[in-house]
Amino acid sequence: MNPPRACFPVEQPLLDAVLACYKPDCRYLLSAVVEQPPVKAREDDADPALSMACEFAIPHSCYIDDTGHFNAVEWNICMNQMYYLGTAVGAVHGLLPALAHLSLETFLAKQLPDSLIHDLHSRYKTGIDARAFHGRIAFPLVTRRRNFVLVKTAAAYWDDAGGYADGEVDYVIVDSERG
Repeated sequence: MNPPRACFPVEQPLLDAVLACYKPDCRYLLSAVVEQPPVKAREDDADPALSMACEFAIPHSCYIDDTGHFNAVEWNICMNQMYYLGTAVGAVHGLLPALAHLSLETFLAKQLPDSLIHDLHSRYKTGIDARAFHGRIAFPLVTRRRNFVLVKTAAAYWDDAGGYADGEVDYVIVDSERG
């Protein structure tokens, strides 16, 4: 029997604070719900420490004429937005112990200069309508190392017409002892 789900929406002020570093027309992440217990982004993923279900909309691309579909640049922007929000939620709500030393203020100060993509893989099964789609991010591993925190993530995106893409991104938060 599956345990009961205890989901909670991410507070709008937290979402706004995390996305403040993006230009207004590049804030594609509209809302997120933290899933408890965490849900895998894809069936073959490891059990995550944290997961979020997200809603997105890209009314127009910030860098190119309309391609008619969700593309690799947008995949990465949306992934970074989910990652930033998930790590902030994990730190603020104590859901990711390796980030427990970060307050929201410290996290926001480190968000851009200290978070780096270490490895990125994305796959597209079918086209996704970028005007309205869903996403899920899972954090199967968040571990403190000597001078950084390794954050392994898995994500999936889909739309209501059957479009689908997924992938994994490993991030590092460097110099985490400063926080």
